Amino acid sequence: MTTPTETDALRSSAEQVARSYFDAVAARDAHRMAEHWDAQGVDDIVPFGIFRGPDEIRGFFDELFAAVPDAETVVDRVIADDRTAVVQYRMRGNFTGGRSCCSARSSPVRSAPGLHWPL
Repeated sequence: MTTPTETDALRSSAEQVARSYFDAVAARDAHRMAEHWDAQGVDDIVPFGIFRGPDEIRGFFDELFAAVPDAETVVDRVIADDRTAVVQYRMRGNFTGGRSCCSARSSPVRSAPGLHWPL
């Protein structure tokens, strides 16, 4: 039997933070998502823009979830070490309007990005 090490605890912590964030994404809870961000955090969401700090990030996702009311997020896997988690996820839904940078039409939206989550 092996004893958990500090590295195991940190790895678990990085993974737990990533899973907690994506639980909030899947729940379409922009407020809970924003709680994961530091005031100095920057989210560069191509092609929508750069969002700085929890308030801007929450605002973007509030608008996104309103524009894609049936957005569904699935985490395929999380790989973590002692300071970083990488998340492979998929998001899909139907765009029904909202964000000014998108044309208002009912069309499918699919995303299959990964997220590098340094702690």
